[in-house]
Amino acid sequence: MSLPNPNRDVRLELAVAIDGERFPSLKAYFGNTDTQIPGTDADVNIVRDAHQGGAAQGWLYIIENALRERDHQLNQVIDEKEALANEKEILTHKVDEQQSDGQELLSRIHGLQDNNAKLNEAYIAQKARAATLDSLVKKGVTIDAGSGGDTNTAMQHPDKFSGDEADSTKRTQAFNNWNNQVQARWNMRPQEFNSEKKKLLYAATLLTGSAATGVAKVIEKINASPDNDVDWPYKTGMALLSHLAGKYATMDLAAAAENKLTKIKQAGKYVNFIDFLTEFTN
Repeated sequence: MSLPNPNRDVRLELAVAIDGERFPSLKAYFGNTDTQIPGTDADVNIVRDAHQGGAAQGWLYIIENALRERDHQLNQVIDEKEALANEKEILTHKVDEQQSDGQELLSRIHGLQDNNAKLNEAYIAQKARAATLDSLVKKGVTIDAGSGGDTNTAMQHPDKFSGDEADSTKRTQAFNNWNNQVQARWNMRPQEFNSEKKKLLYAATLLTGSAATGVAKVIEKINASPDNDVDWPYKTGMALLSHLAGKYATMDLAAAAENKLTKIKQAGKYVNFIDFLTEFTN
Protein backbone atom coordinates (compact mmCIF):
# COMPACT_ATOMS: atom_id res chain seq x y z
CA MET A 1 0.00 0.00 0.00
CA SER A 2 1.42 3.36 -1.03
CA LEU A 3 1.88 6.03 1.59
CA PRO A 4 0.14 9.42 1.24
CA ASN A 5 2.15 11.97 -0.65
CA PRO A 6 2.59 14.89 1.74
CA ASN A 7 2.91 17.22 -1.22
CA ARG A 8 -0.37 16.18 -2.84
CA ASP A 9 -3.63 17.69 -1.55
CA VAL A 10 -6.62 15.50 -2.43
CA ARG A 11 -9.37 17.69 -0.88
CA LEU A 12 -11.01 18.62 -4.15
CA GLU A 13 -10.60 15.11 -5.60
CA LEU A 14 -12.36 13.63 -2.60
CA ALA A 15 -15.10 16.24 -2.87
CA VAL A 16 -15.66 15.23 -6.52
CA ALA A 17 -15.54 11.49 -5.72
CA ILE A 18 -18.16 11.67 -2.94
CA ASP A 19 -21.85 11.36 -3.82
CA GLY A 20 -23.34 14.67 -2.71
CA GLU A 21 -26.89 13.33 -2.49
CA ARG A 22 -26.03 10.59 0.03
CA PHE A 23 -23.16 12.33 1.78
CA PRO A 24 -23.81 16.10 1.51
CA SER A 25 -22.04 17.01 4.75
CA LEU A 26 -18.97 14.99 3.85
CA LYS A 27 -18.85 16.44 0.34
CA ALA A 28 -19.24 19.97 1.73
CA TYR A 29 -16.50 19.32 4.27
CA PHE A 30 -13.91 18.27 1.69
CA GLY A 31 -14.99 21.06 -0.65
CA ASN A 32 -14.83 23.85 1.96
CA THR A 33 -12.18 22.86 4.49
CA ASP A 34 -9.05 25.00 4.67
CA THR A 35 -6.97 22.09 5.97
CA GLN A 36 -4.85 20.27 3.40
CA ILE A 37 -5.50 16.52 3.11
CA PRO A 38 -2.49 14.58 1.73
CA GLY A 39 -3.35 11.38 -0.17
CA THR A 40 -2.91 9.15 -3.19
CA ASP A 41 -5.00 7.88 -6.06
CA ALA A 42 -5.71 4.77 -4.05
CA ASP A 43 -7.23 6.86 -1.28
CA VAL A 44 -9.46 8.66 -3.74
CA ASN A 45 -10.47 5.35 -5.34
CA ILE A 46 -11.41 3.88 -1.96
CA VAL A 47 -13.84 6.73 -1.40
CA ARG A 48 -15.18 6.46 -4.97
CA ASP A 49 -15.63 2.67 -4.72
CA ALA A 50 -17.30 2.95 -1.30
CA HIS A 51 -20.46 4.08 -3.06
CA GLN A 52 -20.86 0.52 -4.33
CA GLY A 53 -21.35 -0.81 -0.78
CA GLY A 54 -19.26 -2.67 1.72
CA ALA A 55 -17.56 -1.66 4.93
CA ALA A 56 -16.10 1.48 3.42
CA GLN A 57 -19.56 2.76 2.63
CA GLY A 58 -20.59 2.16 6.23
CA TRP A 59 -17.68 4.26 7.41
CA LEU A 60 -18.73 7.05 5.06
CA TYR A 61 -22.21 7.03 6.63
CA ILE A 62 -20.68 7.13 10.11
CA ILE A 63 -18.52 10.09 9.15
CA GLU A 64 -21.48 11.78 7.38
CA ASN A 65 -23.65 11.47 10.48
CA ALA A 66 -20.87 12.77 12.69
CA LEU A 67 -20.39 15.78 10.42
CA ARG A 68 -24.15 16.44 10.36
CA GLU A 69 -24.27 16.39 14.14
CA ARG A 70 -21.26 18.67 14.28
CA ASP A 71 -22.86 21.07 11.77
CA HIS A 72 -26.12 20.97 13.72
CA GLN A 73 -24.37 21.84 16.96
CA LEU A 74 -22.32 24.49 15.22
CA ASN A 75 -25.47 26.06 13.77
CA GLN A 76 -27.04 26.03 17.22
CA VAL A 77 -24.01 27.81 18.60
CA ILE A 78 -24.19 30.36 15.78
CA ASP A 79 -27.91 30.90 16.37
CA GLU A 80 -27.35 31.31 20.10
CA LYS A 81 -24.52 33.73 19.42
CA GLU A 82 -26.74 35.79 17.13
CA ALA A 83 -29.54 35.71 19.69
CA LEU A 84 -27.14 36.89 22.38
CA ALA A 85 -25.87 39.65 20.10
CA ASN A 86 -29.46 40.79 19.44
CA GLU A 87 -30.27 40.65 23.14
CA LYS A 88 -27.12 42.63 23.90
CA GLU A 89 -28.13 45.26 21.35
CA ILE A 90 -31.63 45.49 22.86
CA LEU A 91 -30.23 45.76 26.39
CA THR A 92 -27.71 48.38 25.28
CA HIS A 93 -30.53 50.39 23.70
CA LYS A 94 -32.59 50.09 26.89
CA VAL A 95 -29.62 51.16 29.00
CA ASP A 96 -29.08 54.18 26.74
CA GLU A 97 -32.77 55.07 27.04
CA GLN A 98 -32.68 54.70 30.81
CA GLN A 99 -29.55 56.83 31.01
CA SER A 100 -31.23 59.48 28.86
CA ASP A 101 -34.36 59.31 31.01
CA GLY A 102 -32.18 59.53 34.10
CA GLN A 103 -30.42 62.64 32.79
CA GLU A 104 -33.77 64.23 31.93
CA LEU A 105 -35.15 63.37 35.35
CA LEU A 106 -32.02 64.75 37.01
CA SER A 107 -32.37 67.96 35.01
CA ARG A 108 -36.02 68.27 36.06
CA ILE A 109 -35.05 67.68 39.69
CA HIS A 110 -32.46 70.46 39.47
CA GLY A 111 -35.06 72.73 37.89
CA LEU A 112 -37.54 71.97 40.66
CA GLN A 113 -34.86 72.62 43.25
CA ASP A 114 -34.08 76.00 41.67
CA ASN A 115 -37.78 76.90 41.55
CA ASN A 116 -38.18 75.81 45.14
CA ALA A 117 -35.25 78.00 46.19
CA LYS A 118 -36.78 80.98 44.36
CA LEU A 119 -40.15 80.34 45.97
CA ASN A 120 -38.51 80.18 49.38
CA GLU A 121 -36.76 83.50 48.72
CA ALA A 122 -40.03 85.06 47.56
CA TYR A 123 -41.81 83.67 50.62
CA ILE A 124 -39.19 85.08 52.96
CA ALA A 125 -39.37 88.47 51.21
CA GLN A 126 -43.18 88.53 51.38
CA LYS A 127 -43.09 87.46 55.01
CA ALA A 128 -40.67 90.29 55.82
CA ARG A 129 -42.82 92.78 53.88
CA ALA A 130 -45.94 91.58 55.70
CA ALA A 131 -44.18 92.07 59.02
CA THR A 132 -43.14 95.59 57.97
CA LEU A 133 -46.67 96.48 56.86
CA ASP A 134 -48.10 95.06 60.06
CA SER A 135 -45.69 97.19 62.07
CA LEU A 136 -46.61 100.30 60.08
CA VAL A 137 -50.32 99.63 60.51
CA LYS A 138 -49.84 99.32 64.25
CA LYS A 139 -48.08 102.69 64.19
CA GLY A 140 -51.04 104.22 62.37
CA VAL A 141 -49.32 104.74 59.01
CA THR A 142 -51.72 104.58 56.06
CA ILE A 143 -50.53 102.55 53.06
CA ASP A 144 -51.84 103.71 49.68
CA ALA A 145 -52.41 100.62 47.51
CA GLY A 146 -51.65 102.64 44.39
CA SER A 147 -48.25 103.73 45.63
CA GLY A 148 -46.53 100.44 44.89
CA GLY A 149 -45.76 99.95 48.57
CA ASP A 150 -44.52 103.47 49.38
CA THR A 151 -45.24 104.26 53.00
CA ASN A 152 -46.76 107.67 52.33
CA THR A 153 -50.05 108.80 53.69
CA ALA A 154 -52.76 108.67 51.03
CA MET A 155 -52.89 111.74 48.80
CA GLN A 156 -55.61 112.91 46.47
CA HIS A 157 -55.14 113.03 42.72
CA PRO A 158 -54.90 116.56 41.29
CA ASP A 159 -58.09 118.06 39.91
CA LYS A 160 -58.21 117.86 36.14
CA PHE A 161 -56.95 120.89 34.24
CA SER A 162 -58.97 122.09 31.25
CA GLY A 163 -57.13 125.19 30.04
CA ASP A 164 -60.48 126.76 29.14
CA GLU A 165 -60.16 129.74 31.51
CA ALA A 166 -60.15 132.94 29.44
CA ASP A 167 -58.42 135.03 32.11
CA SER A 168 -54.71 134.45 31.51
CA THR A 169 -53.79 135.10 35.15
CA LYS A 170 -56.33 132.64 36.52
CA ARG A 171 -55.44 130.11 33.82
CA THR A 172 -51.74 130.41 34.63
CA GLN A 173 -52.39 130.02 38.35
CA ALA A 174 -54.59 126.97 37.75
CA PHE A 175 -52.00 125.35 35.49
CA ASN A 176 -49.11 125.99 37.88
CA ASN A 177 -51.09 124.47 40.73
CA TRP A 178 -51.98 121.41 38.62
CA ASN A 179 -48.40 121.08 37.35
CA ASN A 180 -46.95 121.17 40.87
CA GLN A 181 -49.38 118.53 42.11
CA VAL A 182 -48.63 116.19 39.20
CA GLN A 183 -44.89 116.42 39.76
CA ALA A 184 -45.37 116.00 43.50
CA ARG A 185 -47.22 112.75 42.92
CA TRP A 186 -44.51 111.53 40.57
CA ASN A 187 -41.89 112.24 43.23
CA MET A 188 -43.86 110.71 46.09
CA ARG A 189 -44.67 107.56 44.11
CA PRO A 190 -41.32 106.55 42.52
CA GLN A 191 -42.31 102.89 42.33
CA GLU A 192 -45.66 103.70 40.76
CA PHE A 193 -44.18 106.12 38.20
CA ASN A 194 -41.03 104.18 37.36
CA SER A 195 -41.17 104.91 33.62
CA GLU A 196 -41.75 107.91 31.38
CA LYS A 197 -44.69 106.10 29.79
CA LYS A 198 -46.51 106.00 33.12
CA LYS A 199 -45.75 109.67 33.80
CA LEU A 200 -47.00 110.71 30.36
CA LEU A 201 -50.22 108.72 30.59
CA TYR A 202 -50.91 109.89 34.13
CA ALA A 203 -50.51 113.57 33.24
CA ALA A 204 -52.48 113.20 30.00
CA THR A 205 -55.42 111.52 31.74
CA LEU A 206 -55.61 114.39 34.25
CA LEU A 207 -56.52 116.83 31.50
CA THR A 208 -60.00 117.74 30.35
CA GLY A 209 -61.61 120.18 27.95
CA SER A 210 -59.43 121.76 25.28
CA ALA A 211 -56.27 120.66 27.09
CA ALA A 212 -57.31 117.00 26.83
CA THR A 213 -58.18 117.44 23.16
CA GLY A 214 -54.74 118.90 22.52
CA VAL A 215 -52.90 115.86 23.89
CA ALA A 216 -55.27 113.13 22.68
CA LYS A 217 -52.66 112.06 20.13
CA VAL A 218 -50.18 111.50 22.95
CA ILE A 219 -52.35 108.81 24.51
CA GLU A 220 -53.14 107.28 21.12
CA LYS A 221 -49.46 107.04 20.12
CA ILE A 222 -48.38 105.56 23.46
CA ASN A 223 -51.19 102.99 23.46
CA ALA A 224 -50.33 102.05 19.88
CA SER A 225 -46.62 101.55 20.69
CA PRO A 226 -46.32 101.14 24.47
CA ASP A 227 -42.79 99.71 24.29
CA ASN A 228 -41.38 101.91 21.52
CA ASP A 229 -41.19 105.68 22.05
CA VAL A 230 -40.08 106.46 18.49
CA ASP A 231 -43.57 107.64 17.51
CA TRP A 232 -44.42 109.31 20.82
CA PRO A 233 -44.93 113.09 20.48
CA TYR A 234 -43.13 113.53 23.82
CA LYS A 235 -40.50 111.19 25.21
CA THR A 236 -40.73 112.24 28.87
CA GLY A 237 -43.32 113.47 31.30
CA MET A 238 -41.43 116.72 31.83
CA ALA A 239 -41.41 117.35 28.07
CA LEU A 240 -45.22 117.17 28.05
CA LEU A 241 -45.50 119.49 31.06
CA SER A 242 -43.13 121.96 29.42
CA HIS A 243 -45.28 121.94 26.30
CA LEU A 244 -48.43 122.56 28.34
CA ALA A 245 -46.74 125.32 30.34
CA GLY A 246 -45.82 127.14 27.15
CA LYS A 247 -49.44 126.95 26.05
CA TYR A 248 -51.35 127.67 29.26
CA ALA A 249 -48.96 129.37 31.72
CA THR A 250 -48.67 132.49 29.56
CA MET A 251 -48.73 135.06 32.35
CA ASP A 252 -45.62 136.04 34.31
CA LEU A 253 -47.31 136.13 37.70
CA ALA A 254 -44.34 137.70 39.49
CA ALA A 255 -44.08 140.49 36.94
CA ALA A 256 -47.83 141.06 37.04
CA ALA A 257 -47.79 141.29 40.83
CA GLU A 258 -44.91 143.76 40.76
CA ASN A 259 -46.72 145.84 38.16
CA LYS A 260 -49.86 145.98 40.30
CA LEU A 261 -47.81 146.97 43.32
CA THR A 262 -46.32 149.94 41.51
CA LYS A 263 -49.78 151.15 40.58
CA ILE A 264 -51.10 151.23 44.14
CA LYS A 265 -51.89 154.86 45.16
CA GLN A 266 -53.24 156.45 48.30
CA ALA A 267 -56.47 158.33 47.93
CA GLY A 268 -58.34 161.12 49.70
CA LYS A 269 -56.59 163.53 52.02
CA TYR A 270 -53.56 161.20 52.18
CA VAL A 271 -52.92 161.26 48.47
CA ASN A 272 -49.51 162.70 49.26
CA PHE A 273 -47.27 160.28 51.14
CA ILE A 274 -45.79 163.16 53.20
CA ASP A 275 -49.24 164.07 54.52
CA PHE A 276 -49.74 160.42 55.48
CA LEU A 277 -46.49 160.30 57.41
CA THR A 278 -47.22 163.58 59.17
CA GLU A 279 -50.64 162.40 60.29
CA PHE A 280 -49.54 159.07 61.73
CA THR A 281 -46.14 159.94 63.16
CA ASN A 282 -47.18 162.95 65.22
